[in-house]
Amino acid sequence: MEEFRVRGYLAARTKTIAVKAGVNEVTLFRHFGNKENLFREVLHQHLKRIAGRIAPELPGPDAPVRERLLALARHLVLVLEENRSTITIILRESSAVPAVHASLGPLPQGILAIIAAALVREQKDGYLRPLDPAAAAHAFVAPFFTALVFLEPLGVPLPYQDREEMVLTLVDLFLAGMQTEKPPAAN
Repeated sequence: MEEFRVRGYLAARTKTIAVKAGVNEVTLFRHFGNKENLFREVLHQHLKRIAGRIAPELPGPDAPVRERLLALARHLVLVLEENRSTITIILRESSAVPAVHASLGPLPQGILAIIAAALVREQKDGYLRPLDPAAAAHAFVAPFFTALVFLEPLGVPLPYQDREEMVLTLVDLFLAGMQTEKPPAAN
């Protein structure tokens, strides 16, 4: 991953990758066939690890919906921060390598599906309005992604003192549009 991160897909050298992996370059090509397949597999494995970490252990059903969504948002922020360079590679390289772009589409969709599933549970319990869960997942993720992967790396000042204020503000904005007017009595 390091060679692709530093040099980009087109400039990455398979010989360097093979040396770092402790294998012969011929072995690398026998296993993957070409650099595109190697790149796709490296990113696929990394994104599977990201997806596996995106579903945190949320507070129990007795906790207020806000606390459960705050836990989900804090975890999302952590995952986005830890994987910012990989996400940047995906964004940069997928436009240069259409086959890689096509093969990676299901992975972000999988992450959104995990978040949508958490939101569906809240909807079924009556805490969130019964809107399209996929659209709700996009609405939940987009402000965090925009702030951490797009604006902050470009040096655009964010209107928050720190990460916790960002999480609190964005979750409250999400709830302002999604929370039911009369949450169940336990909330």
